[in-house]
Amino acid sequence: MPDKRKQSVMLIDGYGLIFRAYHAIDSAMSSSSGEQTNAVFGFTRMLLDVLESQRLLLTTGLEYATARASISRAYADLETAAGVQ
Repeated sequence: MPDKRKQSVMLIDGYGLIFRAYHAIDSAMSSSSGEQTNAVFGFTRMLLDVLESQRLLLTTGLEYATARASISRAYADLETAAGVQ
């Protein structure tokens, strides 16, 4: 049985990761039909990097205020301007 002190859980803001991947990777990356794939590629790469963790929680719900919005009103205003709730 593994030592419980060494187990960890990683919580990931799914939409935040997708947003980051979309803007971090060149938008010229696309499928053969011309659809942009940069966000999918970046999101997948980042998830694979953290899958070494024993446990992973991925959230994508935007029904509640994001943690970033509660930290900074200016950040929330930027999210609103970018079309993110």
